[in-house]
Amino acid sequence: PGEETTTTITAEEMKNNKSDSGISAVSIGGPEPKPPVPPSASAAQDRRRDLHNKLTESITSSRDSKGLSEEDAAKVMGTRRSSYSVETGNTGTRRSSYSYNVEHVNEKQTGFCASMGNLVAVFFICGSFGLVLDLLGRQARIQPHNSDALLPPPPQKASGPVVGSTTSSITDCDDIIATLDASEFVDSTALDEETSPQHAAMLWICEEHHANNKLEVEDPAFLTRYALAVLFYSTSGRPSLETSADQTDWINHDNWLTGAGYCSWFGITCVDEQDNMELDVNGEVLQIELSQNELSGSLPGELSAFSDAFGFHFDSNFIQGSIPTQFGLLTNLRDLWLSDNKLKGSIPNEIGNMLQLRELTLAANGLTGKIPKSLSQATHMHYIALEDNDLKGTIPAAIFRSLTALETFHVSNNELTGSIPEELYDMTTLSTVRLSENELSGVISEKLGQLINLESLHLTDNHFNGEIPDVFSEMDLLMECKLGQNEFSGAIPSTLGESLALVELAFEGNPKLTGDVPEEICALTEIGSLEALTADCYMEVLQSTKGGTLDLSSIEGAHVIKQQQGNNNNEEGDSVVIALDGVVCECCTECF
Repeated sequence: PGEETTTTITAEEMKNNKSDSGISAVSIGGPEPKPPVPPSASAAQDRRRDLHNKLTESITSSRDSKGLSEEDAAKVMGTRRSSYSVETGNTGTRRSSYSYNVEHVNEKQTGFCASMGNLVAVFFICGSFGLVLDLLGRQARIQPHNSDALLPPPPQKASGPVVGSTTSSITDCDDIIATLDASEFVDSTALDEETSPQHAAMLWICEEHHANNKLEVEDPAFLTRYALAVLFYSTSGRPSLETSADQTDWINHDNWLTGAGYCSWFGITCVDEQDNMELDVNGEVLQIELSQNELSGSLPGELSAFSDAFGFHFDSNFIQGSIPTQFGLLTNLRDLWLSDNKLKGSIPNEIGNMLQLRELTLAANGLTGKIPKSLSQATHMHYIALEDNDLKGTIPAAIFRSLTALETFHVSNNELTGSIPEELYDMTTLSTVRLSENELSGVISEKLGQLINLESLHLTDNHFNGEIPDVFSEMDLLMECKLGQNEFSGAIPSTLGESLALVELAFEGNPKLTGDVPEEICALTEIGSLEALTADCYMEVLQSTKGGTLDLSSIEGAHVIKQQQGNNNNEEGDSVVIALDGVVCECCTECF
């Protein structure tokens, strides 16, 4: 008596919980009943809820380090500070179990009821009457039970238009998770891995991107912005959101992961013939140019989101890992430059799906496997550079049957075997063929003379044999012809002297070549156009003493190049210059 009492009852019990005698069981001041267990959410909802909680913790930590107010943080996360009711299942009905905390019960009423003691009926009447009065005269405070187990509230859309967008801004990270999960360009499994670049990019886009109200999730630029963030975290040496933006391995990272439109980020080209650094917009990405910028790590598959891009230039960096198979989705890409990195694995067959590809440079990596035949599907290709790798197998003939615009084929310094495909000799568009330092063999076809646009021919350090075909008379553009370190035999073709553009000509390492270097070739050295001429033309000067003679019959394979009689005015006798093996060459710049 004289003390305020709290009455606790659930709406469900008040409706259904009746005793056998017809009297409702009501607990006054007793323990609060447990609410009914909410229906289990789907696996996707559970996963999003877990991610939501992780994001909340991560962003709260980042907020504290940046001195954001709680109000600003709430705006970022789209959380609710007010009470709410939750709809259950698919029925749309409201959860009916609430606790009503009655804080102001009439003291006299409570004393009267308490004095009735063992009279159960009166006890019920008093308690019920007090509850009814409270429900009629006072507003109960409603709080849902076990709110942590419930899904987050639906996002509250901001009012008013957003600059650069026709719809309202993002206010809930669940929207982001759902959008990323649904995208074919996103590795959704990696989103759950807290150490992954994808997870770091998701944290960034939730915190920074939301705070600036840049985009709606439906905007195509939203995924572009996310994919660029994944690229940065994958290759910049900056592992997480908490790391300072200045702590990156990139030489230049101007504007990256700032609130500025990504068209102003270093290396991103959105509009032709304009200074992109002045464009604070999120437009269509045409090219990513990050060559020689000290990128490390691996290339993410999310780059396939740039379906309209023309060029990826990542050459001369420290990129590791394999070439993403998702690159096959880049059907509009024209240039893929990945040379001079540390890539491993095979060249994916999916590259053949890049039907608009013009230039493919994968040189100076550690790529293995075969040259994929699927490259023949990229019929617009005019430049292939695969040198300095560990590629094996034969050169696919299909490449030369289909790629009618091919100008450069560079596969030197690999472990390729077999012969030169006959189809190569029909490619009159070829200007550069470099097959040096492989295990190729066979003879050179006389159809070589059909390559009238050829400027550079490198066949050095293979196992080619037979005679060098004398078919160079129509190859007026030929500047480099390197045939050294093979097993060629016979004479050096004189028609090479008709290639007036020749600058370098190499025959060394072919001990079976015989005869003199043709005068037509030597004439090119005299006019100064042929700067380097090398062959197996080892020479030695033999000289007799005064009054003596030279007997060359005992020197096997000796070719006399020059002979001179001794001078009677000194102690020297006759002298002779001989070639002990290979060809006779008086005009060579270097003999081996």
